[in-house]
Amino acid sequence: MLLVFGADPASELEGAAESLKKLDFLMVADTQHTLTTELATVVLPEASPFEKEGTFVNEGGRLQKLTPATSPRGESRSAWQTAARLIGALGAVQRFDSAAKVFDAMAREVPALKGLSLSMLPVAGVEIHPPSAATGDAGQAEKTGSEKAD
Repeated sequence: MLLVFGADPASELEGAAESLKKLDFLMVADTQHTLTTELATVVLPEASPFEKEGTFVNEGGRLQKLTPATSPRGESRSAWQTAARLIGALGAVQRFDSAAKVFDAMAREVPALKGLSLSMLPVAGVEIHPPSAATGDAGQAEKTGSEKAD
């Protein structure tokens, strides 16, 4: 069994599609149709970055805050909300009922986030790691908006 949130490993990783086909159960939560969603046993709608509260790290290494511009459509929700529902369905006690609580838990565990909180993130964000080697230049990454929301 594998749960995939907002990613397309079948298209992005060599040999992944063949490996995913061997699974007994593949759940994918995404905003769009992908090769991975085609292979999935179950596909759940994920909220778009415009519908989420939370954070993302752009390819320039900056942690930035997401503020929803609109409400999620239909049954879509953020990955953390889907994960919390699955955990609850399995009988575990749910610890997270907001994006802020998820961020607080990550800040306790991830050294680069220590001392940060969702509510206190500046509009320009905070640099938490060097730019991705894929972009080569942090300034260019920020200008092009190359980023992945989580």
